[in-house]
Amino acid sequence: MRVIPMMLALFAPGLWLCTDGPATAAGGNGTTLASLLLASATGQQARDSAQLVVRRVWSGRGVDALGQPTPDGRYLTFMDWSTGNLAVRDMSTGEARHLTRKPTNDAGYGELSVVSPDGKRVAYHWYPGAWTWELRVVNLDGTNDRLLLRDEEGQQIYAAPRDWSPDGREILVSLTRGRGESARSSIVLVSVADGSLRVLKDTGSRSAGGERFSPDGRYVVYQVEADEDTGQRDIFLLPVHGGGETALIEHPADDFVLGWVPDSEYVLFASDRTGTLGAWVVPVVDGKSAGPPTLVKPDLWRAFPMGFTADGAFYYGVHVSTRGVHLATIDPETWRPLTAPTPVDPRQLGSSQRPRWSPDGRYLAYLTTTGNSRRRVVTIRSMDTGETRELDPRSSSCPPRWSPDGRHFLFCGGDEEGQHGVFQVDVQTGEATTLKLLDGASFWNDWAPDGKTVYYRVDYGAESQIVALDLATGGERVLRRAQQPTWIVMIYVDVSPDGQHLAFWELEMDRAHARLLVIPTAGTEVNVLAREVLSVDYEGQRYPSMSSVQWTRDGRYLLYAVWDYESESGRLWRVSVAGGDPEPTELVLEGEFPQFHPDGRRIAFDYGESAWEIWVMQNYLPKE
Repeated sequence: MRVIPMMLALFAPGLWLCTDGPATAAGGNGTTLASLLLASATGQQARDSAQLVVRRVWSGRGVDALGQPTPDGRYLTFMDWSTGNLAVRDMSTGEARHLTRKPTNDAGYGELSVVSPDGKRVAYHWYPGAWTWELRVVNLDGTNDRLLLRDEEGQQIYAAPRDWSPDGREILVSLTRGRGESARSSIVLVSVADGSLRVLKDTGSRSAGGERFSPDGRYVVYQVEADEDTGQRDIFLLPVHGGGETALIEHPADDFVLGWVPDSEYVLFASDRTGTLGAWVVPVVDGKSAGPPTLVKPDLWRAFPMGFTADGAFYYGVHVSTRGVHLATIDPETWRPLTAPTPVDPRQLGSSQRPRWSPDGRYLAYLTTTGNSRRRVVTIRSMDTGETRELDPRSSSCPPRWSPDGRHFLFCGGDEEGQHGVFQVDVQTGEATTLKLLDGASFWNDWAPDGKTVYYRVDYGAESQIVALDLATGGERVLRRAQQPTWIVMIYVDVSPDGQHLAFWELEMDRAHARLLVIPTAGTEVNVLAREVLSVDYEGQRYPSMSSVQWTRDGRYLLYAVWDYESESGRLWRVSVAGGDPEPTELVLEGEFPQFHPDGRRIAFDYGESAWEIWVMQNYLPKE
């Protein structure tokens, strides 16, 4: 199941036309009092907003915002997440067809895609498996799919296509090497003819993005992280044919690129400088700002920019989500729900996820996404008083894992120097301590019940390992090794209550087979000691319907979820550790696997609706 950063959008269903001021009726004339006051207070030009048109063009199941419209606006590229294929949607009929054709149970999938200036080709980012990434180009009719760039040596290279050069000869790419806090970024041009690279700018550890060509192809506009603590970004211009960068937008607010408006001198960007994320334009002449920014739409709903049609219509995605951390009570014997899900904090719907109870059950920790940069912090909530406080461990790769004594969290992520590893964070002070630096990427870790050992899963290219780390000696033991096409499932590993075993799902993707395994934590190289508790074939499905695993408190059963990807919901099942037929429980899931309170009656879990919508904004440029 793919997890997407969650954004909260509030709007009236069926809204098709809106203006940039709440006091102005749709289709009316004049500016709002709020916009006049804003223009006066900021010195920006007031504008007639009656011409502004914003309309929703795609909603419902299957909407994806990682694509781009064709220049004529007839088609929109997107990822079909039910199959993992790159697809294109006819915006007038709603019909869709695939541009890639991969086997159903193949683990590959695509992500970002951008359309060429002539509307005939699509550059897209593809994950073929084995922890490698590719940059590919395919014709809009699905023919001539070819490779431009591949991570041949397992360097964890992520090549995100951002734009085509106006002449269609090069693709502007945001290139990232490494993962998490250890990632290093650069802005490059990739030749469409032969895949050769030309580096325009190394941004190092600073996170860059939003790269777009100017209409004449002479400049690239992009955003870069200016403040690592807040994630606040500024916007710069970079000459394509040599020369230093120029600051276009430097402001204490968070500013990021939406795009360079076709056939114009305006850069469209988003900013929260008024307190709400809005759309602004700034004129650019010869690589420099030619005037102050102008507000064109005060509320942009934390938009995800997609692209423009040739006439300047701006397409963007909005993640409409009410999913967040919820609480409920269950029957500890049958897991039958006794109360309806209740949000732990209604103000954090759409921004909270992955809860974990403290060992004594008095506190609940969960990840909260804050600000336009979508930076994650850990919120710690007292279940006695409702009071909360936040920690910023500079990590979001794993949910917080409480130590057995409740004094520390365990995280996987990056340190201040950008090195990836496993860290513990003091719950009271937020001070981080490095436990182990890693050359690979880690997505799961947990404590042994005695707090003396830490277990973590790490990926080295095509190989995955589960490792035990002795905190007293620093010694390591590899407990499980798997190489592609066998895959130890991401975060779904659990430590038994007595600390003597680990349970996890392992997929054999070449034959569409999944096994629920239990291995001992003692000894070394215990691959041969793995015991199969459950075996399932998932032929004909992209992914198996099973996910997650958790031991019951008495250590007798393993709980796991069986998902229906069509309805995006699941049911909790249990199987005896000794083997036998699995049994369904009465607990239905609509988010991540539930976390059980020490009393066995309360659960915390992600719950709620989550969907995308595609909107288009037109007639937003200031009148000359």
